[in-house]
Amino acid sequence: MKIATYIALFFSPLLLIASDKVMGVETVTASATTVIGSIFSRSDEAIAKSIISGHRASKGAFGEAIVNDNFMSKVLSKGNWKSISPRIGPQGIDHVFLELDPKTNLPKDLIVGESKYGSSQLGKTKDGMQMGNKWLTRRLQGLAKRYLDVSNVQTTKAMPKYPHYKLSVHLSSGKEAFFWKESSTDTWKFGGDPKDLPEAQLQAKRYGNFISKAADGTISYRSRIFHIDTTGDDVIITIKNAANVDNVASLSKLQTEKQLILKGALREKIAPELKGEIFKKLKPHLKIHDEKEIAKLTADLVDNLKAKDFLKNYGRIQIARAYTIKAGFVGIAAMTIDAGIQLTNGQFDAGTNLLIGTATTTGMLSAQSLNALLIRSQIGQRAIGSLASGLGVSSSKFALGISSTRGGIITGGIISYGQYFMGYTDLETANKNMAAVLIGSSVAEIAGMGTMAAISAFGTASTGTAISTLSGAAATNAILAWLGGGSIATGGGGAALGSVVLTGGTIVIAIVATTVVYVVYDQLDKHDKAKDTELRSKLLRDEDVLKNLVNHAFAI
Repeated sequence: MKIATYIALFFSPLLLIASDKVMGVETVTASATTVIGSIFSRSDEAIAKSIISGHRASKGAFGEAIVNDNFMSKVLSKGNWKSISPRIGPQGIDHVFLELDPKTNLPKDLIVGESKYGSSQLGKTKDGMQMGNKWLTRRLQGLAKRYLDVSNVQTTKAMPKYPHYKLSVHLSSGKEAFFWKESSTDTWKFGGDPKDLPEAQLQAKRYGNFISKAADGTISYRSRIFHIDTTGDDVIITIKNAANVDNVASLSKLQTEKQLILKGALREKIAPELKGEIFKKLKPHLKIHDEKEIAKLTADLVDNLKAKDFLKNYGRIQIARAYTIKAGFVGIAAMTIDAGIQLTNGQFDAGTNLLIGTATTTGMLSAQSLNALLIRSQIGQRAIGSLASGLGVSSSKFALGISSTRGGIITGGIISYGQYFMGYTDLETANKNMAAVLIGSSVAEIAGMGTMAAISAFGTASTGTAISTLSGAAATNAILAWLGGGSIATGGGGAALGSVVLTGGTIVIAIVATTVVYVVYDQLDKHDKAKDTELRSKLLRDEDVLKNLVNHAFAI
């Protein structure tokens, strides 16, 4: 509904200036409506939802996050318990909880756990039954080695928002610090304050030694399996003692220790702890988006998606439904604007109005589908990536601009030839309307790209850095901030205002260019009519002269 509101606000001034002297104003505004609607449609959000929702891995990640939060708050509330990794990853254990001595900060107790969602069962592996003694021993040894490895790390480097591998330690100040790396072949780095590195190294060594003793049986530890099920909007976590896994080899036969019933949990928004998992899931698929854009998309999903939506399957049918609903709202907005234009001229034609709505809806669907194709297909990613890099802008925004413009052209084409087939215009007029839309859209697209390319080549960011030295989202944000009068910190409108200026400016250019084409057509038609009138007058004069000559001849 927001999209329709933006469109109505943008085009409402046209209701005051529209007149029958401006040829094709309905076609122009409908095409521009499609462009605006496409820009605000966020088709990549629907794709992202299809990537992360309803899959086994997503359900597992949800289960781990909700267990981690509630087990800590409701079961381990007494004692100084810490989760050293909500999702451990490579070592294959979902939960590792350490209790630290509040005075010495030394580890003194350990609980490991595995989450199972719905009908998922314990698996048999080459290391024996999952959560069995041999299975846990191998993974605890691996975890201990990682902690001992990072205890010797000397490199400090700011940690990215969602690193692929990370290990946490808790300092005596209560602060959590992280060691991280981006791949299995990368080297570990410390991501915190360099002043904290010595204590972080010591704590990592303590963790490693303690976990190593648990792995070799020197100290005892507890193992738990958390079975997650849902009923209505409630989540039920059944906590089972996993000490006897090797003997019973069945989840149902394990002793139940406690059951947590979380009322209305599925109505709640996704846990923020899932941001990292969502980011990692999206990154390989959204290749024309840079990391900042994926992080923003991840944050939007976490802010907007409820848990039950996250757990549902979201496939092609759901994407098509989302696109259709957005296109429908924009179609309604276009019909409303067109009705205002028609009534301003003192007339209303329901057939034309319905054609406008149909054309805009179809154009919106086409724009969203094309944007999705450019995002997901390898050919689209390569083509858009190379073109965008030449302009120094982010690939995702370039793809959105291309698809939105094409959607506007499709809208204009449907209206132009729809009016012809409905008998409202002749073929020549339909061709002129289509040509005007193509010219207007092309001029606007060239103007938008040219503006961004010029600013990229000669502009300076608010930080004083030449924009030409930046790339991707950093370059795009700098360009938009330049258009917005500078960054917010320097008193300007920032990238948000720049986006409005660029979007609004290119659409105004499209309207002006298209209107100019119509005016040129109108002048050419008037010129042709004048010549035709002059020719007819000359023929009539010649005819009169001929008649006079004939009459004179007969008179003689």
